Amino acid sequence: GVLEVRSGIVSRRGFSPLLSPEQERAQGALRDLYREAGLAPPSAEELPEPLRGRTDLWPLLRLLESESALTSLDHGLFVWREELELAAHAVTHQLRGHKDLGPADFRKIIPVTRKHLLPLLAYFDRTGVTVRRESGREGPEPAGTGNAGRTKTRESEV
Repeated sequence: GVLEVRSGIVSRRGFSPLLSPEQERAQGALRDLYREAGLAPPSAEELPEPLRGRTDLWPLLRLLESESALTSLDHGLFVWREELELAAHAVTHQLRGHKDLGPADFRKIIPVTRKHLLPLLAYFDRTGVTVRRESGREGPEPAGTGNAGRTKTRESEV
């Protein structure tokens, strides 16, 4: 058969995992936990014991990621995708064109601790929401500005 890769998982084309009733309950608990935690979720190692101790925890997390419910920010740190998209939208619109931004600038928009902010900022850098420079981060350029499409002309001396 033909194999495909989805969200880092290799499977036969068309394969869809079937969860046991217990796995469905655990997946529901994970959904609820991450949805309620927003942008400040526990890491996989900090999950409540009934979930953290599951031998199938990582497959359940990866399944939620493949279903686009969760997004992985860092090893063991997942966030609810919809909350991440809202945060990216807020950063894009509120910091558009700003330069030399530090963590405090982002915390005005994303009120989380440094523990959660830094992985969020790294994710925004990787996905182009922000650009990291030596002097700090930059918000995206406003549409229609920047150097794209501009050409310099030089008057010739006669």
